[in-house]
Amino acid sequence: MRPWVTAAIVVVLFVAVVGVAFRQVAGPTAAQAQSPPAPANAPVSSTPTPPAVPRALIFYTSEQRGYLEPCGCSKPMIGGIARRARYFARLPAEVSSLKVDNGDLIEVPDRQHELKAEALAQFYQKAGYDAVNLGEKDFMLGFGYLRYLQRLSNVAFLSANVMRGENKAAFEPYTVRPVRWGSGSLPVAIVGLLSQAYAKQVAQWNPDLTVADPSAALDKLKPELEAKAKFVLLLFHGELEDARALVRSRPWVNVAVTAHEAEEYRAQPVTEGGTMLVNAGQKGKHIGQVEIKSTADGEPVPELLAPVPMEETIGDDPATRDILRQYLSHVASENLLAAVPKQKSPNGQAFAGTANCLKCHAKPHQVWTKSAHAHAFRTLVNVGHQADPDCVGCHVVGLEFQGGFRTIAQTPQFKDVGCEACHKPQASHARKPAAFKPKKVGATACANCHVPDHSPGFEFARYWAKIKH
Repeated sequence: MRPWVTAAIVVVLFVAVVGVAFRQVAGPTAAQAQSPPAPANAPVSSTPTPPAVPRALIFYTSEQRGYLEPCGCSKPMIGGIARRARYFARLPAEVSSLKVDNGDLIEVPDRQHELKAEALAQFYQKAGYDAVNLGEKDFMLGFGYLRYLQRLSNVAFLSANVMRGENKAAFEPYTVRPVRWGSGSLPVAIVGLLSQAYAKQVAQWNPDLTVADPSAALDKLKPELEAKAKFVLLLFHGELEDARALVRSRPWVNVAVTAHEAEEYRAQPVTEGGTMLVNAGQKGKHIGQVEIKSTADGEPVPELLAPVPMEETIGDDPATRDILRQYLSHVASENLLAAVPKQKSPNGQAFAGTANCLKCHAKPHQVWTKSAHAHAFRTLVNVGHQADPDCVGCHVVGLEFQGGFRTIAQTPQFKDVGCEACHKPQASHARKPAAFKPKKVGATACANCHVPDHSPGFEFARYWAKIKH
C-alpha cells in the first residue's frame, strides 16, 4: 500500500474516534434521548480522549432546596453536590464550560438552611461556578446574609431586577464569561432575573427591596450585552409561561433557564421567539447541558443535550465531602435536633418504647428484629447524620412529638423505627391491653417516610411482605 494511502486511513480513523469521544462527553441531544442515559463515561474516565474541535458546554442546575445529598432506604438514589463536583472535576480539560445555578438554594428560613446555604456557597466556589441567580426562597435569608454568602462563594450572585433603592440593583445584573470557541473565545453574558410574581415574598423578608419589571430590566441591559457578548444566557427564576412572555420579542436571548416547572427535568426544549427555554428540575438530581455550536456562517447557536443524572457510580469529590462533613459538624454542635418543634401526642397516649411490646407480641418482635427498621438509627451513624433533623425523624420513634425521641443519650428506648412509629404511642395499651386496643394500620402509616425522594419505587404490598406480622 502506498504511504500516502496509509496516512489518509490513519487520519480518518483518528477523526472518527475523537468525534465519538466528544459525544460521550457531551451526551446525546434531547431528540436522541427520551430518557436520561447513565452518567457520561468520558467525563469520569481516567484517560478521556480529547475532542478534535473544542466546543463549549453550559451546565445548569436549579432549585437545590437544601438537598445537599441523596437520602433514602432504596435505590436508585440520585443527586448530591459531592457527585456533581466529581463529575465536573473529571471533565477533560479540552471541554470548555460554564456552570450556572438558577436559585432557590434553600427551602425554609431556619438555621439549618442557613448552614446548607453556606455549604452550597463553598461548593460553588470549589466547583468553579460562574454565576448564581437568586430565587425568591433565597431572599428569606435576608439581604445581608446573601451578601455574606456571595463573599463566601466568590461567585457572581445575580438579580438584575431586585432593586435596593430607586435605581440600584441589589446584586449584579449580569456577568460576562468567555468560553473557548475554535481557535479564539466566545464572550457569554449571563443575566439573572426574578419573576415579579414573587415580589411580595421578597418584600416580606426584605422591606427595603423591590422587584422591578423584568422586561424593562432586560431591555435596559440590551445595549451593554450586545457590546460585550456574542451569546446571551438568561437565568430566569420564574415559571415557563412567564419566561415565554419575557423572551417572545427578544430573540437576542439565546437560552433561558426557567424555574418552578416540576421536580423532574424537562427533556425537551421549548422555543419561543428564537430563544431556547430549558429546565433541569429540582434538588440537583440532574445536571442540564446545552452545547454552543456554530452555524455555517460562524454564529453561535444552542443545542440541548440530555441531562446527566447524578448517580452513585459517579462517586464523590473529596473536597466537597469535606464541606458536607463540616456542615454536619455545625448541625451537631449547634444541637439543631433540640430545635425540632414538638407536637402533642397524636392519640393522647404517651410513648411506651418497643421493649414494652415484646412481652405480649413476641412473634411480631422477632419479625421486627430481622428487618431494616430494627437498625435504622445505625444507618445514620454510619454516614454521620445521627444529629441531622432532616434525617433522624424517619429513623426513630416520635421525634416530632412530646415524649418521643430527643437524643440517643437521653432516649435510647426510642431509637430505630419501632412499633410506635407506625402504631402511634401505646403506653396506655402497654399498661392495660384490653382497655386500650390500638387500631390497625396500613399503607398510610408508611407515607410520611417512604416518599419518592427517600424511597423511589416504594410499593406497599412488596415492602409489607418483608415485615408482615
